[in-house]
Amino acid sequence: MMHRKQVLALSALTLLLMFICVIVFSWIVSSVNPSLPIRSMISEEGVRQFMGGFAYCLASPLLVWLVLCSIAWGTFRYSGFCDAILCVYRGSPITYREKHALIISAIFFIVFCIVIISLTFVPHAVLLGVTGELCPSAFTAGAVPLFAFIVIVLSLSYGISCGKLGDLYQVYKSLYVGIKMSASLWPIYIFVMQLYFAVVFVFF
Repeated sequence: MMHRKQVLALSALTLLLMFICVIVFSWIVSSVNPSLPIRSMISEEGVRQFMGGFAYCLASPLLVWLVLCSIAWGTFRYSGFCDAILCVYRGSPITYREKHALIISAIFFIVFCIVIISLTFVPHAVLLGVTGELCPSAFTAGAVPLFAFIVIVLSLSYGISCGKLGDLYQVYKSLYVGIKMSASLWPIYIFVMQLYFAVVFVFF
């Protein structure tokens, strides 16, 4: 755990230093040779772009995926669904109630598979692209949110059925505990996105 924290801290520091280097480099090059197609981050245009586009830079599909996957992972772990699957995989004994909950989750999974197949893998399916292809299509564009939604539903159905999520608060807590688990990744995401858009602004 300590090694992971150190890696994340060093990664954040590295990204921050790279961002500063891009700012300094763009300023020096644009000052020495203004004819080059490099825009300075500390010019009027650069400052406006950074301040005005800060929220736009962060509001990407990757942010939505990170939020949904965090919720799905937290629900998967907190509901006990992850432990139950590991027990079955290892051949460890589980209680009758846990078996019953796994069966219910399996039924939900089969229903999801049938619905997905009917919406994607049949001729003229709703989620296919305009040309009738699977990629690109609405299905591939929403694959990550769909996967997260399925994991959340299966985990909640298991947790409620086996009693791990015994009341409404426990159900709600399972939906936000993953955000706390992934909290250390949020600064990394911010630095990555700002560095990416800084590079795009300066060089492209």
